[in-house]
Amino acid sequence: MRVIAVPLLLLLVATVTAQTPSASLMGKAATVTPDYIVVRTGAGTVTLYANDATKVWRGQTGNVLTVVRPGDEVLARYRPDPVHPVIVDIYANIAHVWGRITAVTSAGFEMDQNFNADPQSAYRRGTRQIAVAPGTEFEASARKDLRIGRTVDIIGLKTSDSVVEATRVIVYDDHGSPVRMPAGGRVTLPNGDIRN
Repeated sequence: MRVIAVPLLLLLVATVTAQTPSASLMGKAATVTPDYIVVRTGAGTVTLYANDATKVWRGQTGNVLTVVRPGDEVLARYRPDPVHPVIVDIYANIAHVWGRITAVTSAGFEMDQNFNADPQSAYRRGTRQIAVAPGTEFEASARKDLRIGRTVDIIGLKTSDSVVEATRVIVYDDHGSPVRMPAGGRVTLPNGDIRN
């Protein structure tokens, strides 16, 4: 009976741990060590701890907390714990930008971010430089699809207020579909309509 009870107990603990809800926070990294990070938020500072399952993104995904640098903007999901909060995943300097290509270079391209946003809105407008590396993933598009006038959607690492190192790029055609969308693919428009 005891041999059966231990595996059942471990299964129960694993199930409860997997179901433990996570919390999240945003702020700036103040201190970073291999084991923990101190994040400065609007409400004060919070110390979050890493473990072997922690996922860390700063341009690439890994599990080494020290790739995050003091001063980085971070978004973290963590599990509250009686001893200390444990990081589930943390993203440093992640940027999501959208706009129209205004120039293409050997190193990437320039875009007019949120070119059609209402000037009275809170959407950031302006020129952004997008760096493209050999590891940049083009989703339903390719680097050779980068052309002046096309719209693009980018996720990447913000290295300054005007430069983003692209991790993922989608290039859209004149009809608002990814340039290399597979046959039979569908696009959900902002208003919820679906277009083939």
